[in-house]
Amino acid sequence: MPFSRSQKIAMIGGGMLFFYMMLQFVILPAVIKSQTKKKIALKPGWQRRDLWDKYPFSMDLNFYIFNVTNPDQIKAGEKPILQQVGPFVYDQWQEKTNRIDREDDDTVLFTMRNTYYFNAEKSNGLTGNEEIVIANLFALGLVNTLMREKPSAIPIFGKAIDSLFKKPDNLFIKTTPRAILFDGLHIDCTAKDFAGAAICDQVREKYEEFGMIKVAENEYLFSLWGSRNGTDSKKPTRVLRGLKNIMDVGKVIEYNYKNNLSVWDDEYCDRLNGSDGTIFHPNFDKHGKDPMIAFNDGLCRTIACIYDQKSKFRGIKTLRYTTDLGTDPDNPLHKCYCKAPDDCLKKGVYDAYKCVGAPIVVSNPHFYLADPEYLTMVDGLKPDKELHAVAIDLDAFTGSPVQAHIRAQFNFFLFKVEKYKIMKNFPSALLPIFWIDEHTILPDFLIKEIKDGHRLLMIGSMFKIMVLLGGLGTIAYGGFSIYKDMNGNEVQIKKTVKPKSGDQANGDDKKMPMNISRTVPQSMPPNID
Repeated sequence: MPFSRSQKIAMIGGGMLFFYMMLQFVILPAVIKSQTKKKIALKPGWQRRDLWDKYPFSMDLNFYIFNVTNPDQIKAGEKPILQQVGPFVYDQWQEKTNRIDREDDDTVLFTMRNTYYFNAEKSNGLTGNEEIVIANLFALGLVNTLMREKPSAIPIFGKAIDSLFKKPDNLFIKTTPRAILFDGLHIDCTAKDFAGAAICDQVREKYEEFGMIKVAENEYLFSLWGSRNGTDSKKPTRVLRGLKNIMDVGKVIEYNYKNNLSVWDDEYCDRLNGSDGTIFHPNFDKHGKDPMIAFNDGLCRTIACIYDQKSKFRGIKTLRYTTDLGTDPDNPLHKCYCKAPDDCLKKGVYDAYKCVGAPIVVSNPHFYLADPEYLTMVDGLKPDKELHAVAIDLDAFTGSPVQAHIRAQFNFFLFKVEKYKIMKNFPSALLPIFWIDEHTILPDFLIKEIKDGHRLLMIGSMFKIMVLLGGLGTIAYGGFSIYKDMNGNEVQIKKTVKPKSGDQANGDDKKMPMNISRTVPQSMPPNID
């Protein structure tokens, strides 16, 4: 039985709805998955891999140093007064080196190389040669270490400092930001006395671990960033490339050839989790329900960034993520970062001693989000969310941070040391030394690619909506046509025609029915013989 025109229209609409379902749940997801993998997976030769291997643009590394304005008063017991100086801006070029791909488990092993160049223009007239007063970090670090590991050796410490630094009268020194950051403070290890020689034996053995550069026999330069400039990281990292599962792209599965950190003696704190921090999986929840999780080898821990607010950057709608670099002694999961389970620092700071082998305490700049007591120990700090919070603007669709401010402050403890005259009257304080703001902005050509991706996604969504509306509209029209046909048929009238007299005479009693369909019934004319 042939289909009516109305039925055919309805069938076409049903076909369009079926096509919509296929488009929604099969075709477009497959196309998006394929294209996303080509854009994001770390396969050698693919676009994202080339960018991941070596960034074709630099990041701004901004250094802010705290100048100590009252060193003599600190020696007498007054709290430090600080003056922030900066930014001293360096162009940071990042490259993955010593890469080894492994096909069987879809991973790539690498080391990291960062190279820094001073940017005078962005430093707003600062040269790095300005005179500042800052704690002798080598001496302060040494006394902090001894107080943790071997307090009985403190008397020897004083003699060693006198030997190495020619009997200083204060633990604070005059120097320049350039010397502190990259050029280095001179350490003379020609000492012959017992105390000086004991310290220098350690320097000779571990100068690289201490971030020092050997410039001659028994002569070293100590700086904060100099040993990192243009050198490969010592411990390689292995991450998943995302070819088998794009949601695993960049996920760290091995560090220093181990599947855990082996630093904290705790399963939770030693766990490797999250990406390497330079790439994230696509398709973040657009409402910010997914955290950004990254492993930071410099801090020996996983950092979880949480959603803060909606944001926008160069026309791209983004999600802003933030985090607190400090730990919380009330959080049971943070106990493993403490010196001992019952010996934790107050909220908002992180003891990195076990990680870096130096008594460095990390926090957000200006003790933002930290316990207020730390602010009372010094003068000159003004915590401000806009200036001091970690802020990452993420494109949820591609998982690309389009702009990021990674900020961290590095601090040392000051305290009274009865057996060392220079520190005999020192106040108790957590002394900020400097803080950094690693500012990354994606270049225009990458911003354009993200916008193009959003544009194609929008076109695909509009096409799906058109197919859906077309299908529903066609079905509605076909249904209406069928309904009209069923209810608009002309009334079926059934009539019987009387036989002629001749027929009756012949005994023919057959009846001739006449069915007439009419819209309007009419009178029938009489039969005439």
